[in-house]
Amino acid sequence: MKSFLPTLSHALLHVGVICILLLGASQYSFEVAPKTYVSPVDPIVWLALLALLISSTRPPLKELVRSLPVTGVCFLILAALSLLRAGNLLKGLKEIFQFAEYFVAAYLVFVGALQNPVLSRASFRMAGVAATIVLFLALVQYGVPFIPDFSVAGSYGNSNVLGGFLALTIPVWFGLLTCVRRPFFSLWYLVCLAASAFVLLSGGAVIGVMVAVLLVAAFRSTRTVLVTIAVMILVCLFAWPHLPRRNSEAFIQSSSLYDNDGAPTQRYTEWQAALSMTRENPFLGVGAGNYQDNIGMYYGYLPSPEHAAEPDSQNLYLVLASSCGIPALLFFAALLLEIMSRAVRRYYAETDPMLKGLLIGVAGSMVAFAIACIWSPLLVRGIGIPLAFLFALTTLRSSDQ
Repeated sequence: MKSFLPTLSHALLHVGVICILLLGASQYSFEVAPKTYVSPVDPIVWLALLALLISSTRPPLKELVRSLPVTGVCFLILAALSLLRAGNLLKGLKEIFQFAEYFVAAYLVFVGALQNPVLSRASFRMAGVAATIVLFLALVQYGVPFIPDFSVAGSYGNSNVLGGFLALTIPVWFGLLTCVRRPFFSLWYLVCLAASAFVLLSGGAVIGVMVAVLLVAAFRSTRTVLVTIAVMILVCLFAWPHLPRRNSEAFIQSSSLYDNDGAPTQRYTEWQAALSMTRENPFLGVGAGNYQDNIGMYYGYLPSPEHAAEPDSQNLYLVLASSCGIPALLFFAALLLEIMSRAVRRYYAETDPMLKGLLIGVAGSMVAFAIACIWSPLLVRGIGIPLAFLFALTTLRSSDQ
């Protein structure tokens, strides 16, 4: 019995990781209490963590804990401290629980899984399958004329969140394309990149992806940079303006300063209100998860919104600063920088082409994600799991392939 339980846990870990990767790239959830939602992947993450801890092939616990990004732990602690200011404690606890799921539970599960060669390969395949499914769904939606641009979202709620997912995914595909010399995979990466150019309709994500792709190209060679710039020019000037949905217009619509009547869009008016809220609550904010309950009180002389803002159109950094405090925001920014730094250092230390492509792609993903978060609060269900997986990839060793 003593040997059976760890072996069973190891098998359950395999199943759990595959389910997490397949279900984690979706915003599907069900309401368990008023305005409280649970995704099918949430309990699986915690069960997989339990399976990992008692698995027969678990890496040393000390090694697992040491792999946790220090900046991420500090962010989580400061976000939890902000609950001292929370008016709605239940919302705050739900937010902290979600952060812990992404930056501790899911991250540790992925780190542990990637140390096993068999599960590591299965994880890559499932992550690729999940991304391909999301992209295929978005392409189908893109091709249906009566579906509005905002609803071209794949398995997500809207195009803003799909943009966040693609901001994490496109740089990895591009990094692999520039490093891996295997015809089948190269063709697949090219097809995925071309399809992404169709369905990416979030202006902020477009800016982030273009900057990230150029940075990844710069790490490869001058020739790669020149080819990348040439392709970008062709896409921007000759492809996007003539696509069925006129993508370039959608980019402007999703990030413009003013509406068609010349009035400031609600997106930027709310940014000003969030700045005021941050100024009055600089250290602990108004409590994690309590942003929406408080933002209305800080419009002051600004025109009050006549209707609800477009979903997922806030600035993540202002949301974190005003709800969790400026120190928490700084540690979140430092977390993205720490992961990017890890990936770049490992990129130069590795010789395996596949791993080099993954690592430089992860570094690019952190840049694209950071920029996209200016226009969208992307620490949401469906993004946190892929983000945790990319974090965990920086711990992968070529000997584990």
